Amino acid sequence: MRALTQDEFLKTSAGVHAQSELQLMVKSISYDTNASNNSQAGRGLVFVDRHLSYMAKHPDIAPSAYLSNLRVMTKKAR
Repeated sequence: MRALTQDEFLKTSAGVHAQSELQLMVKSISYDTNASNNSQAGRGLVFVDRHLSYMAKHPDIAPSAYLSNLRVMTKKAR
């Protein structure tokens, strides 16, 4: 399976769902997504873009599994 561009990935149902889930994580107080922030890009934008890009470049990774692991790693109260 070939790697997709981020735009191509976002046209898939998995990409739309992943983007929505990542944005919910940024908005939630339960997850620490601030470490990825860039003051020029705005709160959470770098976090969402970075993880969407990773999922697009690694098509063999199931987005649902990736997001599940990301939730565990960024959960504030582990």
